Amino acid sequence: MLRIPRTGAPQVALLAMLLAATPFGCHTTRGTSPRRSSRASVPRTARRVGHVNARAVDPARQRTIARAACDKKHAPSCFRLAVMLETGQGGRADKPRARRVYDKACGRGDPRGCYNLAVMLTRGQGGPKQAARAREVLDKTCRGGLARACSALGWMLFRGVGGPPDHAGARKQFQTACTGGEPESCADLALLCLMGHGGVQDHPRARRLYERACRANVSRGCLNLGLMHERGHGGAVDKFRARKLYHRACGLRDGDACYNLGTMWDLGRGGRFDRRRARILYQKACRLGDAQGCYTLGTIWRNGIAVPASGRNARKFYARACAIGHAGACYEAAHLWKSGRGGKADAGKARRMFQRACHAGHTGACVTGGILLEQGRGGVVNLKGARDLYKRACEAGNGHGCARLGLLWAAGRGGPRNLAKANELRTRACRQGWSLACGRP
Repeated sequence: MLRIPRTGAPQVALLAMLLAATPFGCHTTRGTSPRRSSRASVPRTARRVGHVNARAVDPARQRTIARAACDKKHAPSCFRLAVMLETGQGGRADKPRARRVYDKACGRGDPRGCYNLAVMLTRGQGGPKQAARAREVLDKTCRGGLARACSALGWMLFRGVGGPPDHAGARKQFQTACTGGEPESCADLALLCLMGHGGVQDHPRARRLYERACRANVSRGCLNLGLMHERGHGGAVDKFRARKLYHRACGLRDGDACYNLGTMWDLGRGGRFDRRRARILYQKACRLGDAQGCYTLGTIWRNGIAVPASGRNARKFYARACAIGHAGACYEAAHLWKSGRGGKADAGKARRMFQRACHAGHTGACVTGGILLEQGRGGVVNLKGARDLYKRACEAGNGHGCARLGLLWAAGRGGPRNLAKANELRTRACRQGWSLACGRP
């Protein structure tokens, strides 16, 4: 799923459709679409087909009736029985049996049974994972006319789940699902057209498909259409229209869209400039789980941008963004705990957060965290751990990390002594821009 990056080119976060799918007939609450990866979006929530109305008939009695009808080869009753077995309606839940009964319903021609069987096969519920068979079941169900099965099959083909990847086949399945009434699949097809996967790159068509998804209240359709209007992909730049699309997606509880709308108010793009309104939108984005929204709020409070500076609030929002997975937020929060700004200084917590930021890809955090480990600040001295963090920083192109790692090798601290390795790291640090390492013996 295309998302708007904070800087640079568009990023893609792909949907594991079947893994996140809700089976027909099972209770569900619609969630929001996360931003990255970790943040993949979820497919449209299933209709509650097969749900038993307990006020009309006692669920236990309903289960007995469904079992008797299923034994007489009535496919819808087999499906209804499987739902009850899976969800525990009218008796204890029994997923292995539910899987067998879904298989029976599928074999007797109920497409909902086939779809739910494929979900269980893919997730490994009620038995071992059987992705290849799930693919076969979905293919049969899609050809039988269930658009949602085409959509799920499209993502299995795209990602190579249960067989080799087939991007052209994925396009075909998304097209079938889109025309069959699955607006989420219109957005999926738009992504493939935008990126040129499985066929020609076609930005104007991607715009049209995102428009169709947006009209059906698919939030990422509105969000990504907004991006295309803002950047001029597939047509003219129209920042006013982009702002309106972000507004609509934000109203559909898309945290990315709220953040992007906030930046437009913050910078006066596509309309008026209003930092207070931008801050409100960043807050909404943060509440919806958008890490960048939380990070931006942390920076606003730390630097006092249109608000009185508050280290306490900066800590809170940086910590929230860090918990969601924002490496830069972990780094900034660690500095606040290290310095004691906004509350009590806590070198131990700072040390842990620097390490967390490092493992999430922030090279500066690797160096600072390594220094704390090397010096024993916030805990015991850990020279081996310091070497590991400096190595991470060095391999990612941070000259300071190479220089500090070289010093450990030269002194034999945290591992063996090796002057040749130390000199190699010093030279590398110099090449990577750490001037203090240049010209030293």
